[in-house]
Amino acid sequence: MRNPIKIILIALGVFQLLREIFFAIPFLGGSYILSTGWAPLATNILVYSAIVIILMLDKYNEAKSMLFIPSLGILFSALSFIPFLGWFLHCVLTLLMIVFVYIVINTRAHVGNTTKYNPYERRETVNDSSQYNRR
Repeated sequence: MRNPIKIILIALGVFQLLREIFFAIPFLGGSYILSTGWAPLATNILVYSAIVIILMLDKYNEAKSMLFIPSLGILFSALSFIPFLGWFLHCVLTLLMIVFVYIVINTRAHVGNTTKYNPYERRETVNDSSQYNRR
């Protein structure tokens, strides 16, 4: 996973985690969702879809196995228009988003290949400035 993609996934994950925590508050989250006509659930679906697309398109991603959490987020957000089931699903998604953010934070960043091939000298890196002083 490259650093900019990792930062975007952390930001989206923390954003969704805070939203899920708010929506899991029994009467406050439910009254907010009902007063806005279930629009926050559609926003949740869009943000989870963006996370799924980013995870699928990142070819260096080591956290591709975590693709099921945003996929469950899409499914659970679509089902959470049912009042008490919605509260339970937001509680489950809160726990899953904590796991998702933890794994994304602890995933190694892909740096790329910094070694160059030289048949005469091994273990030189591209960033080695001493290669210009030889001759």
